Amino acid sequence: MTSVQSNSLIAKDFDSLVISSLNKKLNTADHLKAIKSQLNKYNIDTNNKAVRDHFNVSPTMTSVNNQEICQNSDLLITVNIDDKETATDDLEFIVYSSNSKLIKVSSINGSDGEKNILLSTLDDTYGVSTILLKVVDEDGASTSQDFEVKVNPSPDLRIDENEFTFPINQKIDNIQFDNLESNRLIFSDYQTNKKGTLDEINFEIHNLESSSIIEIDLSSIIENNFNKGVGIEFSSLSPLVSIEFSKPVKNLNLLLDDFTGALSGGFSSFNFNAAFMVRHGLKGVNIRGSNIDIYDIIDVQEEDYVSGVIEFIEPVKTLIIEGKGGSAMFSQEKLAFAKRDKQLSYSITPQLPDGLVLDKQTGEISGTPTEVRQAQDYTVSVFTRNTCYDEVILNISTNSAPTIAEVEDQEACQNENITLDVVFSDYETDFDNLHFSAYSDNTDLIETINIDSSVGESKITVIPKASSFGSATITLSVADEMGAITKASFKATFIEDNIAPSLTTKDITVDLSGNPSIMILPEDVIESLGDNCSSINDIALDLDRDTFVEVGTYTVNVTTKDSSGNAVTNTAVVTVEDSTLSIEGFGNDPQVKLYPNPSSQLINFEVSNVEIKTISIYDSNGRLIKSSRTEKPSIDISDLSSGVYFVKIDGKDGRYTQVLKFVKK
Repeated sequence: MTSVQSNSLIAKDFDSLVISSLNKKLNTADHLKAIKSQLNKYNIDTNNKAVRDHFNVSPTMTSVNNQEICQNSDLLITVNIDDKETATDDLEFIVYSSNSKLIKVSSINGSDGEKNILLSTLDDTYGVSTILLKVVDEDGASTSQDFEVKVNPSPDLRIDENEFTFPINQKIDNIQFDNLESNRLIFSDYQTNKKGTLDEINFEIHNLESSSIIEIDLSSIIENNFNKGVGIEFSSLSPLVSIEFSKPVKNLNLLLDDFTGALSGGFSSFNFNAAFMVRHGLKGVNIRGSNIDIYDIIDVQEEDYVSGVIEFIEPVKTLIIEGKGGSAMFSQEKLAFAKRDKQLSYSITPQLPDGLVLDKQTGEISGTPTEVRQAQDYTVSVFTRNTCYDEVILNISTNSAPTIAEVEDQEACQNENITLDVVFSDYETDFDNLHFSAYSDNTDLIETINIDSSVGESKITVIPKASSFGSATITLSVADEMGAITKASFKATFIEDNIAPSLTTKDITVDLSGNPSIMILPEDVIESLGDNCSSINDIALDLDRDTFVEVGTYTVNVTTKDSSGNAVTNTAVVTVEDSTLSIEGFGNDPQVKLYPNPSSQLINFEVSNVEIKTISIYDSNGRLIKSSRTEKPSIDISDLSSGVYFVKIDGKDGRYTQVLKFVKK
């Protein structure tokens, strides 16, 4: 056969070859080998590019489904590529992201036809990007596919304070989180009815041209990465609109856009009819003061948009919004509301103390703790419906308050102090670390309160102002290390002392017994003595006559005065006798002498012709200082203050009494 055959003969042979290959059920690779062999029989160059392109099989690649991930995360995709004519290492593999400001291709690696593609999201962005995969063999044949990667917004869980100490058995102020998750902008039936649902509250728009409710493409706003949403466009047709809510609203998610035309030459702002506050720092916000033209202003002249949450100081039922611009003809100003995603799921680890609960839908922590628990970290987690996740750490402790033993009401006379012990303790805090204090609600009565603390109790002394009387409530307070405080109170009453002491006197007989004089003390003529406030030792006694030198009958005045100055005077009769020296039982004249005088340590007694029963010492006011039933010839006076004192010596037979004066140095 010649080296060149007619086209009809070649065509006939190829028809036979194709039928034969089909009958033999050859695979593609074997089919190609047969075709090449047949071409070689006719001296056709199978390496010729035209021939090769005509009969080359494109590479293969495993398919990839659409993907969803959370913002600020990575995605690893694995695909397998192959080619019948080209080695896998010689295949060109291309990956392309349609939105490189949302998703970037971080790396491509792998071997033996397996390709691992790492896709990374840009910080704090979300939206959709199309990922294109393409494989090309040495002959230029290619296979491609694309899939979408949706980057879902993650919650942004925040709280102003994260350390809490709660007293047990007291209802807590609820803990609430700020979840700043961005959401699609959603209106419903906006083209016809101008109605919608926002944060589960129905609303209706009034005074608005239907053409002003538009679909806004926000995909160019990379910072917030909004997708298409629906909002209100302010223009000359409807510069002022009102939105009526089915029930009062406290806050609104908000997006304001300013696409001011080049010829407007002005600024754009939105005025609101109700005073409001902005939470979470709306970008580009400049509130120019309250009640300017009865409006508060959000100014967006320096930014392309602002977004965040408006919280109204008072819930509003009707919201009036006015769009302002340099020129309505050449400017577009848009306001859109965001619908907060309610499909969140909260959890906390470990379990909260008994009595506290976490609302799994709202994330609010509430209740009344009943279990004492030391400070501990708790992880609060929130998941979106797309399983995107965020968490915060709370440090919570529950604390039992200190205890104070009950204190009864107290009573004292004016110019007296009230002293008592207060017992207190705490379950978690050592006594030394407890802070105890006391204060009076009547500072005109109470001069000061002294506190002397020791283990387990504090001694307090309530000191009234001089000559003051009345009542005051004394409040005792104990605080532990965690700030839990327990208080107790009692009433301190100081009685006005305007009653004189009660005094009853008695008549007495004394015997000179040959002495030149005899002295008596106030106690000698007092039958009974008492006072409503002052103690006996605080009552001053005074005689108008206490020394007698002659036999006779004398009337003496006894005056008593209490610590408040109230006084009373009674009389007593003193009969003075002088017994003879021949009295039975006394062979000689009984005598007692005292020395040394003055003295600082001891006073000694020289006793003659009498047996001593008691020796008593009185001060210059006639108050008994000490008494001794002793026959010892001396008595210790070192503990006495300097001054003049009297010693009364009583004999055993009851017939001898002598009073001597001495000076304590």
